[in-house]
Amino acid sequence: MSNIAAAPREKTASTTVVGQLYRPQPGRRFVAAWAYDYLVCFWLAVWTVEILKATLGSAVAELPLLVVTCLFMLARDFPFEGRGVGKNLLGLRTVDARTGEKPSLFQSIIRNSVLLGPFLLYQVVLGLHKTVWAGQTTDLLMLVKGICLLAGSLLLLLEGLSLHRGRGLRIADKLAGTKVVLTDKPCFRNPVSLPLFAVGNNRSRSD
Repeated sequence: MSNIAAAPREKTASTTVVGQLYRPQPGRRFVAAWAYDYLVCFWLAVWTVEILKATLGSAVAELPLLVVTCLFMLARDFPFEGRGVGKNLLGLRTVDARTGEKPSLFQSIIRNSVLLGPFLLYQVVLGLHKTVWAGQTTDLLMLVKGICLLAGSLLLLLEGLSLHRGRGLRIADKLAGTKVVLTDKPCFRNPVSLPLFAVGNNRSRSD
């Protein structure tokens, strides 16, 4: 019998190991983000807008529902220690790339602003056009709309490609110092925990 131990098999990008990043399926992450998180954030936005209208009246009558939804989406990776709702249901979790611990609210905002930023910027300019710049030319509005549309489409393409390369780190993950890992089971404890805005990480290394 040979005394030479068999060489360990190399882990591939599709290997499923709890707590480690081996490129969780892009489709799984997409469903977690948009089929679950968006629906939850949308209904939170509906309730928030209705409560604000009931308490503040006409002051928030024109508050765009989609803007409030996107503001909730910015924080979607913070609740339940980085699991959010969608990732929680699908066995995924966002963590600090350096420590492996839950991300801060600041990291969640940075991570999600990469895709949501262009839309929110356009909504801000649109709001200014309806109020401060009311009656003025629409050339600036159309220019900003075109830039935001182009930037959003380009970022979406680059983010989609990054999910299929190396460890599946999005550009947003590298900017926020986060990564998405597999978890063993859902956990809906600690919906909000401290710290809220601590950075406490270095940018994750690219592949």
